[in-house]
Amino acid sequence: MRARDPEPQHGPRGEARKKLIDWAAWRLSPDVVPEDRPDDDERPSCNQCRIFGGKKDPCLGPLQLSEIQKNLGRPCPRVILERENYRASSVVFASLHHRLSWSAALTFQQETEGMTLDDRRAILGRVRAALAHESVQSMIEAQAERQKRLRKSKG
Repeated sequence: MRARDPEPQHGPRGEARKKLIDWAAWRLSPDVVPEDRPDDDERPSCNQCRIFGGKKDPCLGPLQLSEIQKNLGRPCPRVILERENYRASSVVFASLHHRLSWSAALTFQQETEGMTLDDRRAILGRVRAALAHESVQSMIEAQAERQKRLRKSKG
């Protein structure tokens, strides 16, 4: 079993929750191709982008980026998780995908093993908030509708 650092609880209240909600909605976005949904946040192409301090041009055009800034309040559709959400994101990820949803409780148990009850509750609160948020729910519903249309079109 890997060693775990305590889950940091810094920053304005609700900031970690919002970041997790944005990340979950981004992971479900139909505008992001599956290859652009990494399990980690170390994609070389994003790390080399000017938006993230690199020297390469962004993968989206200026018009798309300005729409993203206007609609999402950030310069890029990609959401980089802060360290304090790593554990919560594992549980959200398991919960969002029907093939993994059976493992969400086990994932939570493993990710929070050895943590204080308050820290476990904080993580669970962020997970619940992300899964219940309207932006995430609307993406889940849209994804289900796309799957339904796809099955119909196949006959």
